[in-house]
Amino acid sequence: RRPGRLPSYSGSSPGSSREALVVAFGDAKLCAHLIASAKRAGVAVRLLRYEASAGHRQMVEKLLALFRSLPSEQLVVKLDGSDVVLARDAGGERGLHERWQSLGGGVVFSAEAALFFHLGPNKVDCESVARYPESPTVYRFLNSGGYAGSAGDLARVLEAALRLVEGSWTSKDDQSVYANYFTHSSYLAHSGHSGGPSAPLIELDYCQDMFAVLSGPAATAQFSVLKIRRVDGGFVHAVTGTRPLVAHLPGRGKRFADFVKLLGGDPAYSAEAAPGGASDGARQRRARKGRGYYTSS
Repeated sequence: RRPGRLPSYSGSSPGSSREALVVAFGDAKLCAHLIASAKRAGVAVRLLRYEASAGHRQMVEKLLALFRSLPSEQLVVKLDGSDVVLARDAGGERGLHERWQSLGGGVVFSAEAALFFHLGPNKVDCESVARYPESPTVYRFLNSGGYAGSAGDLARVLEAALRLVEGSWTSKDDQSVYANYFTHSSYLAHSGHSGGPSAPLIELDYCQDMFAVLSGPAATAQFSVLKIRRVDGGFVHAVTGTRPLVAHLPGRGKRFADFVKLLGGDPAYSAEAAPGGASDGARQRRARKGRGYYTSS
């Protein structure tokens, strides 16, 4: 176990199945690059839909219903749809399962270097930031664009997370719900509070072993897309030295286009009519304008 990890939750153990169910939100056009890379990696992706006008609440509700409907030991890997690609050497669904098990087989969320989407535009709760455990890397904060866990454990985490924000969840993003649960449960666990969480603890992929998250404002631009390079069919993370199976560039735009270009010439990452470029980038810049960030030193 690397320094800084939370204690593993000894909940539901992996079952006999050694494969993963990979799910993402969006249609085939929006998720074109993800689908293309997953096909080359030998991974099937189940696409889920939600009404954008309903916000991420409907997304969370659909995920909870899915987790409840599956065998409790089934590994689920949830990914963002439009701005994620899989490494060519992911090893199929079995490879995802093995990497998840190597991280302890609990509920594992991706980690990023900037606090974003915690309370919404222009708001950073310093108390919540202080409750984040220290990280052995620059990647300290929860990112919900990629996470993995058994269906039973994920359902219990989501149920507990929703109870914490019941009546007060006004933000449209799902990341704030998970981040609130993570900071709350981590604080209780590390403070020795007797009323610790009955649901599994979330662990963050601090070393980017499974999920690489390349995001952040100018303050964290050095951890940009160019910190991942393709080697022998996969990615080598230039900051942590690990070989993540998933690369996530939140917000798409130019950096995502540059990333796909960096992988250029490989049909696994080419997708006709895939969205991207200036229009997507412009929308994201407008959406991000004025939002508050907290970066880890």
